[in-house]
Amino acid sequence: MIQERDLFSPGLLVDPKIVQANIAWILKQVDNNPHRLRPHIKTHKTREVNQMLLAAGIYKFKAATIAEAELLALDEAPDVLLSMQPTGTTLSRFIELQKKYPKTSFSCLLDDRVAASHLAEVSNNQKVFVDLNMGMNRTGIRPDAALPLIQHIQNLPSLQLVGLHAYDGHIRDVNIEDRKKHVDEAFTCFYDLLKQLEPGLELVVGGTPSFLVHHQNPNFVCSPGTFVFFDTGYAKLYPKESIQLAVQIIG
Repeated sequence: MIQERDLFSPGLLVDPKIVQANIAWILKQVDNNPHRLRPHIKTHKTREVNQMLLAAGIYKFKAATIAEAELLALDEAPDVLLSMQPTGTTLSRFIELQKKYPKTSFSCLLDDRVAASHLAEVSNNQKVFVDLNMGMNRTGIRPDAALPLIQHIQNLPSLQLVGLHAYDGHIRDVNIEDRKKHVDEAFTCFYDLLKQLEPGLELVVGGTPSFLVHHQNPNFVCSPGTFVFFDTGYAKLYPKESIQLAVQIIG
């Protein structure tokens, strides 16, 4: 039992029982099919939560940094998507990461033709996702401009296009019907792009705010992250009997 005198102040306490319940709730929304989840670990960044997710049967993950990807590889997570485009020193670290942890299958994002070519020069059958800009205007290429990049990647023998990544973190309407309408509008161009592609790609979409919309589409692999700990900002976006706050500030 941890004593109060052993805690740093200020600090953050995590209730593992609530984390476990949050994981179970998210899984239930996708009919307990872990194939439809690729949680982002950028919120928790802890090995303990990774192990809880793995124990729940979740085997696909998303990581924002090389360090986060390595944290997952320490527990031999089967499938890790680096949610950034590796260039420069990050590219060399990404290649070394894969050599160091051969039991984990690593993929990464691409949204640029030059970056794709550079990755192809140092890779062998590297799995990649095309990162799409769904209106957040932070990263990615617009879906209506993505086809030439996709064709370029498919023509590079050392790259393997395995999916599309469509993050819409800017969609946070409090009213769920407004949120659904917003998502539908934003994804019109996404569906137009899909019509031009062969089936079979993994479609990684959304985050925690839009999860309540995307989980209803059985073709989507949802990528929430904040749900494990949750936060008061997102609480107003979810029903009361759903995800619960698993952290408490002390001091």
